[in-house]
Amino acid sequence: MRRALVVLAMLVAACGPASPSGHASGAASNPPPGAGQPLAILLAGLPAGPPPSFTIRLVQADGQVVARATANMPPLGQVVNFAVPRVSASSTRAYYLDGVANVRYLDRLGNTGFVTSLKLPAGFSQGTFAVSADDKRIAVAVLRYRAADPSAPGPSYPTYLGLSLYVEDLYGGGNHLELFSSPTVAEWPVGWTRSGLLLIGVGSPLGPQNPLTNPFGAGLGYHVADATTGDRRADACSTAPGGGAPLLLASGLPGPAGTLCFRQPAAVLAGWEGQEKQLSAGPSQNFYPWAGAIAPSGAAALLAGDPMVLVAASGKRTNLRPGGAPEGFIDASHVVFHPLQAVDASGARVASGARSANQSALAILDISSGAVKTLDAGLGLSGWSLYGVIGSG
Repeated sequence: MRRALVVLAMLVAACGPASPSGHASGAASNPPPGAGQPLAILLAGLPAGPPPSFTIRLVQADGQVVARATANMPPLGQVVNFAVPRVSASSTRAYYLDGVANVRYLDRLGNTGFVTSLKLPAGFSQGTFAVSADDKRIAVAVLRYRAADPSAPGPSYPTYLGLSLYVEDLYGGGNHLELFSSPTVAEWPVGWTRSGLLLIGVGSPLGPQNPLTNPFGAGLGYHVADATTGDRRADACSTAPGGGAPLLLASGLPGPAGTLCFRQPAAVLAGWEGQEKQLSAGPSQNFYPWAGAIAPSGAAALLAGDPMVLVAASGKRTNLRPGGAPEGFIDASHVVFHPLQAVDASGARVASGARSANQSALAILDISSGAVKTLDAGLGLSGWSLYGVIGSG
């Protein structure tokens, strides 16, 4: 049902020194690359090692790569849930996990530096995080497991022991708050709203059973929570198995205003304040039927198909070529997507007939002009490419 997703080819970043505050030392005499423009955070996994690694690229809407970095995955056997995000976006930087617990940053100048370490307990655990837009606070989820018994007959899997979620100052770890803990629930921070609330993805502790429909493994939707008390303020694309609630699938990269959900057969714009707007129709055809992404304004969504369809909350529908499956918007006019077939810069298909054999192709579509910028291709560990946008508002 879901596409084979793309990630980018990778190069090792040149690292710049960082001051004790975590900001890069030295001043640029010229405006930095991509100054004032939102930058897509594109992730690529490298199966080579040891240990395996992944790369981060900061990419402008025109496809130009302005910065890149490479980080280590934890050793194989120390990661249970590959869908849990390892990257976070603030207004100015990308943050990423290097190894098991070290958080580093990458800015648009290509500077990188150590920021903090996640507080992981002794034993078998996995951490993930989200940094606030103002680079001041970090929310961390710690998922605890008991290792699988290698002597058990038949398949053996790790046992989930629960989670704890805390918030503290990004630098120094001060103002530490323990927000939530549970022996059964699996959830993790994926971002912060404009008003400083936490966005929390809800999913499976052992990873999703089906292909990802969003970059954060949030198969059960999102909670919006107070970052000081942990109190839940709203839900988006939430599901209630056995509770009679209609199933909602969270699709695409969430935006500043909300996220896209699918309630078969309709698409729904879900806001971070709990509001919903059902769109006039679902996907244009049965191609990637649950793939799509919300626009930054929260008032429209781009749905997968051939052609793709931009559907506004007002009901207006606009067909967009080429056909494909969106991952998310960089800004109001540019979207990262997977073309159905190989295309040229105008969006025209290079070859007609059957779908391209390279289903992992990745490109940026300029919605205003119809121009297409094809990006480098590759395959990732988590099956997703776009993990956030720096400066998205």
